[in-house]
Amino acid sequence: MVSEWMEEELDVLRMEAHQAENMYEDALMEKRELEEQVQKMKSIIEDKEISRIETPELFTPTTAVSSTFSSILGIPGTPANTRQTEETSLVTAKETKKRQQADFHLMELRHRRQGETVTLQELGASVRELAALAYPEFSDKSRERLAKGHFMDAVKDREIREGIFRSKPATLDDSIKAALQTQSFLQTEDRRTSDKARKFARVLEGKDEITMKELKREIRETQESMGQAFGKIQSMLQDISRGSQEKQVGYDSGPRSGKGWKGRTQDVCYNCKASGHFAMNCPAPNNDKCYSCKEKGHIARDCKSPKREQNVESGNDKQPSPGSKGGLTIRKDHKQ
Repeated sequence: MVSEWMEEELDVLRMEAHQAENMYEDALMEKRELEEQVQKMKSIIEDKEISRIETPELFTPTTAVSSTFSSILGIPGTPANTRQTEETSLVTAKETKKRQQADFHLMELRHRRQGETVTLQELGASVRELAALAYPEFSDKSRERLAKGHFMDAVKDREIREGIFRSKPATLDDSIKAALQTQSFLQTEDRRTSDKARKFARVLEGKDEITMKELKREIRETQESMGQAFGKIQSMLQDISRGSQEKQVGYDSGPRSGKGWKGRTQDVCYNCKASGHFAMNCPAPNNDKCYSCKEKGHIARDCKSPKREQNVESGNDKQPSPGSKGGLTIRKDHKQ
């Protein structure tokens, strides 16, 4: 039980780690977007600076001298420094384009799904290629760790995804290997089931005589075993019925051997005192005597006449003696 609980906890932690990786990717994309906006703002500022520098001015002797000395000294805003600014702008533009391409490949990687004709090997190669383009600044180990999660999400079969998750892969190659093993197992099970279905269909069509004979033999054996079981059940029911009947006709309770065993008792009717039946089945008139009205044909419980006093019911019509209370005699001769 403890190991199962620990296994469940580990599965939950792995799922949380996978979610954290997705959140990290979202944060990375936001960071790239912010950097792109900053680069755009820098490009705008640099473009304005370049346009200001390249604005033609009236040529004067002072301007010529100032331009000459500024170009020699390399003061900013001079033609000598313009080439450096342009090179910086080109580098910034290349970096921005590279980040945009990485973001595009990351979106493509996150939405990658296995097609109908795409094999697991092809899917793994595609995920590895997109991961290299989407995470250019990451190390190989980190890229592999992220790629295995994208590969598991891209697999279309739910059972294969479960197989990958349960194998606990460390790299993308481990994920592909676990997916192939799970796929092979599922295909074997499907083929085994389809073989049974085809075999049954051939039997129904009468094309497989050997299988038909085996099926008939199995049916015959099943019927025989069912007949034996049914016979046992009938025997048990008869024993139960016989035991209940014997109990009704007068078997004494207790042990059925030894001193306590009295054997079969006689069926005696309490109405006519004859044997062979009970009072409830007696054909003679009812001789029960009512203890309330002293009449025959009913008992006191069913008597309709007014009830007599308790002493009358008991057959004692005498009044209580003077020295008694409620029929109990009080002794007066006690020791002084």
